[in-house]
Amino acid sequence: MNKIFISHSSFDSKYVEKIIDLLETIGLPSEKIFCSSFEGYGVKLGTDFLSYLKNELNNEILVIFILSNNFYSSTICLCEMGATWVKTNMHIPILIPPFEYSDVKGVIPTIHGMKIDEKERYNSLKDIIEKEFGISPINQSIWERKRDNHLKQIKELIESSPVSSHPLSGQNININDDYYINSNEIIKRQSKIEWPNDYEMQLHYINKQKEAVQNLKEHNPLDIDKNEFKIIREKARIEWKNDYEMQLDFEQRQVESLRRIKEL
Repeated sequence: MNKIFISHSSFDSKYVEKIIDLLETIGLPSEKIFCSSFEGYGVKLGTDFLSYLKNELNNEILVIFILSNNFYSSTICLCEMGATWVKTNMHIPILIPPFEYSDVKGVIPTIHGMKIDEKERYNSLKDIIEKEFGISPINQSIWERKRDNHLKQIKELIESSPVSSHPLSGQNININDDYYINSNEIIKRQSKIEWPNDYEMQLHYINKQKEAVQNLKEHNPLDIDKNEFKIIREKARIEWKNDYEMQLDFEQRQVESLRRIKEL
């Protein structure tokens, strides 16, 4: 392996930063870490991200997936998942609680995965990194001290983060319950407008939009005041009248931003 690519949601960057610190503690040089959320580890200004990713991914890339509800709510992350699965051979999923192994969907297997607060798994992660990148092992006493300090910081992050509902759980909030009645017709009509002569893309568009409708119906952040969420949802419907994917993306970003404001 010649590089590690960390696939993650930008909303989970505070956890990703801790993983980067740990990789560097193990002895991995910073230039061998690709992570889009931090300057010096990502794509240079002016570079097309998807093109860069397409050119960079190969069998010599180890992919670490930072999995959470935020990850599965991101269209970009799901695109990354598909691309990395096809073009790379080695993958390590790391889950952020309360996200569970049972929540993992798509192509990522969980047999070699770990939770970000599982102490025992970090020794295995260290062994894999040392082996794949030819790194001389760090002094064991130093490693244990740095690992335990890392875990302490991770647990503090988890405990300080608001508990969010799973994107496919909870009760539907009562905002215009009949809003989605004609969604299928709207989606089909819009697919022909977006992709008039491409039936494959029409089908892809329809499936993604229907999935977004289902997620919107069940999106119910329990830690957000219902009136505040109502304002967010109504604005999403005004801004993106015929695009349910964008409505969902807008809602989730606004909800996460509201959570962060409440933490200040």
